[in-house]
Amino acid sequence: MKIVAICGLKGTGKDTVATIISDILNENDIPCRKLQFGDYAKHIICQAFELRDDREYNQFIRSVITLPNGRERTGKLIAKCIQAKLRQGNASQFIDKIEDAIIEYKGYHPDLYDHTVFLITDLRFKEELKWCKKNNVTILKVKREGGYYDPLADEIEIDDIFANAIIHNDGTEADLKKTILRELPGWL
Repeated sequence: MKIVAICGLKGTGKDTVATIISDILNENDIPCRKLQFGDYAKHIICQAFELRDDREYNQFIRSVITLPNGRERTGKLIAKCIQAKLRQGNASQFIDKIEDAIIEYKGYHPDLYDHTVFLITDLRFKEELKWCKKNNVTILKVKREGGYYDPLADEIEIDDIFANAIIHNDGTEADLKKTILRELPGWL
C-alpha cells in the first residue's frame, strides 16, 4: 500500500494530474483508489440536501440557491461554508474519514490492498500535511502559471520543501503526461 497526496493552488491542475496518474497505474495493472479529504464534507452536504450521487452533488455545486431572505448563494459557496464550520469544530474528522476509507478498502479488497496506490487529490490544510508527513505519504505539488490562492477556503499553500516532487503543468495535457511518466517511478 502506498499513499500519494497532491497539493497545489487552485487552477493548477491537481485533478488532471490525479486522473493521469490513475490512468497510468490502471494501465499497468496497479490498483488505484482516489480519495479526498473533502469527501467528508461532501457526504454531509449530500445528506443535508438529499443528493443521491456525484451527478446531483455537482449540479448542486454549480447551482444558485435563493434563500428565504431573497439573497442568492451558489452551491459552491454553501459547500465551502459548511466545510469551514466542520473544520472549526474538529478538523481531524477529515483525516479520520480518509483513514476509514483506507481500512474499509482493505476489508473489501484484502488481496489488492498491499499493491494499491491511494491517491489523495486535495491536500490543502496544515493538519492534513502533518498527517501525511507522519504516515510517510508521498507529496506531489502541482504548479502552473495562473494558479491562485482561494482566501474563502481558509487553506494554506503547501511549501515546496514538503513536496517529494514538483510537477510543472505549463504545457499541454500530453506534455503533462510525459512529465508524469518520466517521474512516476521515483514516486512509487
